[in-house]
Amino acid sequence: MVIQSGRPDRFAQVPSAPGAVIETADAFVLVGGVSTAAVAKATGTLCRLSLGGVEILDGNAAAGPRLAAVRAFTDNDVGLGPWASIRAPFYESGLTQMSYRPVKVVCDGSSVVSVVRAEGAKGLGWLHERRWRLGADGALTVSHALTPRGALPPLPRLGTDWRLSGLLDRVRWFGRGPGENYPDRCSASFLGVYASTVDGLAVDYVRPQDNGVRSDVRWVELTDSDGRGVRFAASAPFAFRAHRQAWEDVEFARHRKGEERRRQAMPRRCEIRFSLDVAERGLGNASCGPMTAPEHCVDAGPRVWTERLAPTKGNESGEPAPPTPMR
Repeated sequence: MVIQSGRPDRFAQVPSAPGAVIETADAFVLVGGVSTAAVAKATGTLCRLSLGGVEILDGNAAAGPRLAAVRAFTDNDVGLGPWASIRAPFYESGLTQMSYRPVKVVCDGSSVVSVVRAEGAKGLGWLHERRWRLGADGALTVSHALTPRGALPPLPRLGTDWRLSGLLDRVRWFGRGPGENYPDRCSASFLGVYASTVDGLAVDYVRPQDNGVRSDVRWVELTDSDGRGVRFAASAPFAFRAHRQAWEDVEFARHRKGEERRRQAMPRRCEIRFSLDVAERGLGNASCGPMTAPEHCVDAGPRVWTERLAPTKGNESGEPAPPTPMR
């Protein structure tokens, strides 16, 4: 559903004065306004996030944001004939099997700093440093710095993966829409404010593969039926996907070349799998033509960006909150 086109507000905002940091045996707890964020010492990521009194995370130990570069590969990612596959070298790199080992989790004034080694099964990956800061307005700001480790392959995407509460199934965003769009498939997807449900974002392809991406996004809200939840924004336009399936559910629902043809039903998970990507590879045409153009590929070099998570105000009707007026 299209709510509004145009440019309603900036995609990044200056955070308010910092809140407090409390150290417990297991975590550093940031408190600001009516929001709470706990960074676990054992993982270096969030173990709890409550914004405006609403629990944002699924509650699973792995629910906090983690660096990821994998997606369920598309037919074009697999390639055909002389056109190379990016799936094969990515699997060979070990980056489909990630581990996350905290190097440092400390309090630094009004912030918490965590440094995590995000590595695949063969030791390739990144050193991922984050600075967590909760403002007095109840908004969480997370600054990221990535340092690559080893010779990394071309990436399908790069960003953070979240496991959000299954109640946050209403979606509203300012970016390209209303339908699925990727960096090289977006000229007919116009910039505006759109609304959907999580289920409504998905595209059910005959051959299961990555789907439902929205690109060139300034902010996205995931809320419950009362309009209460979280607004994600970043320091530059980003891409997002939100599904009831993990990437593995989609990737392994299809047969491989040489196998008996099959398409098995995908599970419907209780939580919402959300990804915020600072880089998203285009689709290209490698299933029947050239690979993705160089300007739409994703490299694994050093990268910095900032995410901001703010509580939404909610509404009494259960419909998406009205859009911000155009400027």
